[in-house]
Amino acid sequence: QAIFIYPLNALIASQRKRIHAWCNALSPKITYGIYTGETKAEAAKDKRDKSFPQIIDRKTLRENPPQILFTNPTMLEYLMIRSDDQSLVNQSKDLKWIILDEAHTYNGSTAAEMAILLRRVLQLFGKKSSEVNFAITSATIGKGKQNEMNAFISNLTGKDATTDFCFITGQRVVPKLDSYNEIDN
Repeated sequence: QAIFIYPLNALIASQRKRIHAWCNALSPKITYGIYTGETKAEAAKDKRDKSFPQIIDRKTLRENPPQILFTNPTMLEYLMIRSDDQSLVNQSKDLKWIILDEAHTYNGSTAAEMAILLRRVLQLFGKKSSEVNFAITSATIGKGKQNEMNAFISNLTGKDATTDFCFITGQRVVPKLDSYNEIDN
């Protein structure tokens, strides 16, 4: 139902504990898989059971696709063309979300490649961009350039720049610590 695309495996790994806690806390639990070059071909049943709700091996991903797939652009390309992965795609036709993390890393030819990849993903799943929700994240895309951001996101996703966007901003909050000694106690 959702594909999270991270530009680097290290970013996926840094979020894994949070992802697991979040998916595990929901009722019913939401299954997820991390599909990178490091994903094992097959895992023992006891390891699969201990890792739930994470699906930890390619064999299980292909037999029983997770609700959320975390991957990178290269592995997403492989998933689309590799015959071994066709069962994963064929069983996952209900794509509702595509999330791109670190959108500021997509510029120039990298942005064009990502735009083409996203269109191919939509085509593979039989969806139009209007039928899928996109979430584009970045901690460094600046304020005050709304028209440029709209054009960038529209070109990347195929969404209508005038009606399909909602921007959510935040601010950094650094808690005040009275004393470091209190932490040691």
